[in-house]
Amino acid sequence: MPPYDQSLVLVGRPWSTVINDPQPQITASEVEKGYINASYVRRPEYGSGGEALVSSFSTRPAYIATQGPLRSTVADFLTMVCQQRCRLIIMLCQCIEGGKIKCTQYWPEGMMSTFKSKNCSVEVRKESEENLGSVIRRELKMHPSSEASPWTVTQFHFTDWAGNGVPNMESFYNLVVMQNDFLATHPMGVECGPTVVHCSAGVGRTGTFMAARFLLDRLRTNPQNVDIVGTVLAMRKWRANLVQVWSQLQFLYNFIDFCLGKENLCMKPFAPVTRPLPVTPTGEYQNKGETPQAETVEPAPPPLPPKKSAWFLVD
Repeated sequence: MPPYDQSLVLVGRPWSTVINDPQPQITASEVEKGYINASYVRRPEYGSGGEALVSSFSTRPAYIATQGPLRSTVADFLTMVCQQRCRLIIMLCQCIEGGKIKCTQYWPEGMMSTFKSKNCSVEVRKESEENLGSVIRRELKMHPSSEASPWTVTQFHFTDWAGNGVPNMESFYNLVVMQNDFLATHPMGVECGPTVVHCSAGVGRTGTFMAARFLLDRLRTNPQNVDIVGTVLAMRKWRANLVQVWSQLQFLYNFIDFCLGKENLCMKPFAPVTRPLPVTPTGEYQNKGETPQAETVEPAPPPLPPKKSAWFLVD
């Protein structure tokens, strides 16, 4: 899924630059040199009625959503992780699913491997690997040829989610909590960039995880107003097709219901907001200007004439 220009992550444009210039004018030569299929995704804001709103560029990205690296882009992917100062990677797919390659393995089978692309090479050392059931936790030390020093990254590899289905709810909830606990000790800031999330295309499972994380945060602070559809639409400002299929959207509703019971949260009866929320994406979410249209009311048709008896009719 090609990323939007307004949220494009570029190899060679480090996290420190993104913080100081969150809405740059990117040139064609920069895209040609540093393109990678990855997007910054910002946390939605919420209005007084609980409706989800698209955040501004001044809001720092909470995530980098990206496709699973290809064989030819592994080194670029790893370089991006280091340049964006990412401490955590969440992988939501298997390398091979249904006999098809979904993601190239970007960590060594043994202790160390070197990955090369057209523009760079990266040495990766596996410091540790721990099987936690539905999650495999790996500690990786990466050293791109373009960087002066190595960078240590934690990977949560979630193995309980088939591409065409939905994950086990308890396992998925535990993954969300694991990320929450990790960020508590590695808060995002100048020295620590966004969490990288990827599946295969970087939209379906990736978008569902990010939405679940945003929604759980919202649920914990304001359980009376949780705008699930609006949250997904606000996320789609930054990357197309996040939460790709109906079953994933339905899963988010089930996830919120699960969390209400799991965390003993109370949802009060919903109070309707004073203005209607959009049911379908507006032009803002579709990245094009809206054309105002006057609302017209069709006049009622005139009444039918009285029906005549058949013997009055003339051929």
